[in-house]
Amino acid sequence: MHAILLAVASLALNSGFGPYKFGMSPEQVKAIRDCGPYIDVPKDGSVECRDYPLSRGTTAKWATFYFDEQKRMKKVQLVFAEGAKRDQGLEALNTTLSYLARFGALESTDVKEVEAAAIFAALDAQSGQARVQFKPKKNLPVAFVFGTAYHHPGSGYFVFVYFTPPR
Repeated sequence: MHAILLAVASLALNSGFGPYKFGMSPEQVKAIRDCGPYIDVPKDGSVECRDYPLSRGTTAKWATFYFDEQKRMKKVQLVFAEGAKRDQGLEALNTTLSYLARFGALESTDVKEVEAAAIFAALDAQSGQARVQFKPKKNLPVAFVFGTAYHHPGSGYFVFVYFTPPR
């Protein structure tokens, strides 16, 4: 029983997104040099950095780190497109799907095939604001990961990836 508790505690300490672990304070997040400079966002208490390098040739436009009331990191949002035109949104979605595919096959309850053309067709089929979500079929031990493609008729296309504590 003690070994199981140690394994669960170890997993909790190692869960997060790369070097960013759930439960970190804003100061601890900003001390990591994988990104920067960091920007404090007063309206929601988050911390952001621009052009987060995910791998060679793959960069998120923004990485946003969200904190709970106790100032512990609770979520990471990677922004691939924000208010983009259709062709830019499609390109960002392709980049996002390629990035997420590193975690394994993807699934969605919103579309049968998790591919950019099918996701955009589903967005187009919805009137007004539209959203399609997708995720790796297998949950990761270090985080629950999912993506969202969103279209707002007046604002454009948005593509995000989220990392939250494992479920």
